[in-house]
Amino acid sequence: MIDYISNFPLAKEDIPEQLKLLLTPISKKNPEEEVLVTSRIQVDRHGPNQEYVQMLMVSMSEDDVQSKISKLGEFYSGVIADSTPDCQHKGELKDWIPCISNCDYIVASWGDASFYSYALAEKVWMLLGLSPRVIGNANQTIIYDDLSLPIMGIVQGEVANEYYWQQSRNVRWTMRNDYLRKYLWMRGHVGVRVFHYEKLIENSESLQKLMNGEKYYSQTLDDDWCTVDIQQHKRKFLLKVSATIVAVLPELCEKKDIYTLVWKEEEGIISKKDIESIFNEREVYLKDTFLEKYEKNSLYDSVPFVEEKICWCSPSYRNQWTFEECRRIGRNLIIVPLRYLYKAIPFSEVLHAYQYKLSATEIVTYNLEEEHVVSKSYRFLKELIKLGENLSKIFNVLIPKAPIEPARVIAYIAQEFRDEGIRDYPKIIKLSQVAPLQMYEQDFLSRCKTLHEILSDIKTGYLKQILIECGCKKEMIKEFGSLKLLQVLVNILEVLNKNHESIDALKNAANFIDWEVRNSKLSALFINNDLRQVDAHEKVGQAIEALERLGFDSQKINDGYGLALDFIIDRVIEALEYINSSASDILIR
Repeated sequence: MIDYISNFPLAKEDIPEQLKLLLTPISKKNPEEEVLVTSRIQVDRHGPNQEYVQMLMVSMSEDDVQSKISKLGEFYSGVIADSTPDCQHKGELKDWIPCISNCDYIVASWGDASFYSYALAEKVWMLLGLSPRVIGNANQTIIYDDLSLPIMGIVQGEVANEYYWQQSRNVRWTMRNDYLRKYLWMRGHVGVRVFHYEKLIENSESLQKLMNGEKYYSQTLDDDWCTVDIQQHKRKFLLKVSATIVAVLPELCEKKDIYTLVWKEEEGIISKKDIESIFNEREVYLKDTFLEKYEKNSLYDSVPFVEEKICWCSPSYRNQWTFEECRRIGRNLIIVPLRYLYKAIPFSEVLHAYQYKLSATEIVTYNLEEEHVVSKSYRFLKELIKLGENLSKIFNVLIPKAPIEPARVIAYIAQEFRDEGIRDYPKIIKLSQVAPLQMYEQDFLSRCKTLHEILSDIKTGYLKQILIECGCKKEMIKEFGSLKLLQVLVNILEVLNKNHESIDALKNAANFIDWEVRNSKLSALFINNDLRQVDAHEKVGQAIEALERLGFDSQKINDGYGLALDFIIDRVIEALEYINSSASDILIR
């Protein structure tokens, strides 16, 4: 491609950065690069740093480049259409087609010097299968996504603009390099920039040499692709450039061949035939952070499912594709048959998985028997469901005239859990997301907050009714939350169980029991409550000290908070197990 900067009359160091970008063709090496396809930008109007650019991108047939490139005059208006056509007779405009010198465009733009509107050309979004979404209110931006993969933010730009002495907002439209090139390649077109640029530039020795003592300089470059005007403006010079350049060739971006990837060093490159063979039983290990991309985007289904002690974690996208047979092993590993990584999966997703592969030497450093966060979440939910069942049984014994189901106490249902796992429980799903050992403090605190929110789902009304039947005064427990209410109930149950009392002894038992004392067996519940208060960082140190009192080695957080999360979830589960065992003991009798 032409080196337009070298052919420009100004010295390279005198060319403003924005103009350099406009004069520089786009490389095909970076497929995710955001390529400017339309702009109308005004900075510091009439000020010492004033700068202005209006640019359109033309989609021009390769055969027309040489004959048309010097004849595009749309840089004067900076839009495809600069007014509404005059029509005096019916059908007079039957052949009217908006264009740039009879060429197509990437972004449709219209303006009448006061109001401007912008939209992606129909040929572009329909040919590439893009879907639009609009964000913002008065200042709207439209974004086009490829929902078939999905890839978000393929094209984006402002919808409208107004001009009254100055612009109400700058307009900037960009398009991903690989999609722009795919469009141009399919049509056999070249992406051509048509632009007008103005800026006040500083005086320099090279500029003085170019001006040769004159106050005005003007030059039309060879082949008429660019006109440069420079005029002295007080102590600076006003640079004006109108140009038409070939910016993007119809060449696809360079793609990595997924059949040249080396998943295991000892096996080398595995052929396409070998990967697709049903007899290929090779398995690869991935770091579980591979899942974060899917867990943090609601477009994907990434809910794990435990079946017969196997944890399946196969992300998918709207029945378009799915990673099959992915299963957790150890705390932070995923194991998957190699042939399933290539089974109807977009190349971009295969490359994403490849970033998280582990070598044989790395795998031996992992404990494959260590419990992962999904297993802990399942154990936690099982205890919650059991707690709901026990509390409803106690309630029904004490208040038989108004019996309740377990789901009334806490909305987690055993049958739903057996059939669907955690799919219908968003908070449990959030708790079960990837928990790396190198977890940041804020992520740890956020997970503790989720843990507390789940515990807070226990209906306090039913707990209070149970305790009132046990003899607690209503006014003394009316301000208690679920954790304190559970502590009161456990304190009562402990005494009754110690004396081998039956369930009938619960009635008015609080009258002769010191039920207000702190119960060390439930400390983890209250410590987690402190941890979830992320707005007060000084409390974090106090909570870590409390974790130490529970037996946690705070030195383990030097490399991250992953082990601290393991510890607090385990201790919370142990606290729930103790509550359930206390309730079960008296219910059995």
